[in-house]
Amino acid sequence: MNCKIFVVTIFLVGLTCLGETLKLPAGWRVPKDSLFSMEWRNSDSLQYLSTSADLTGDGLRDTVLILEPIDKKGLGLFAFVKDKDSSYKPFNLFDTRIDKRLQEAVKKRKSQDVLLLYPRYYGVRIVLPGKYVTACGKEIYDCSADDSSEVATEKIELRYFGIEFFHYDAGGTRYYFWAPEKKCFVYAWIDD
Repeated sequence: MNCKIFVVTIFLVGLTCLGETLKLPAGWRVPKDSLFSMEWRNSDSLQYLSTSADLTGDGLRDTVLILEPIDKKGLGLFAFVKDKDSSYKPFNLFDTRIDKRLQEAVKKRKSQDVLLLYPRYYGVRIVLPGKYVTACGKEIYDCSADDSSEVATEKIELRYFGIEFFHYDAGGTRYYFWAPEKKCFVYAWIDD
């Protein structure tokens, strides 16, 4: 019990240190203790809820956070891209409340419980630059994009560090990465 409280404290202190320039988007907060209670999270010092790296290739360390809506109904993935003046621009990469695949699961189960249970199993970590075969390339999914942020090709090449957004012990991994020509993040499904 004390170890979990200690890790949660480190995570919250880390955000406080960044507090002057890293402001959480309105309606979002740091996840509360219930999301930290999963045993699998103990293998990462930040509980797989936060990470940082230079995601845009500008030499500045950007921050990635999994946040919880204030209404506690879901989860969001945010990348905070650091500017040269040390301020951060937030990018909302994922929101369980509007994700098409999760909404389909809600309809199948005829219950909103999916949105309350799934967030506990999401995690985030850094992906190294390099070439990766996507779910499309592995023939798991058709090579067609669901939205304008999705890259539906057989392979992707990350020029900079990327974000692995995963669902613990289940698949459904996405790699988010910076697209300099669009000046935003895009993603590709890596597995199902």
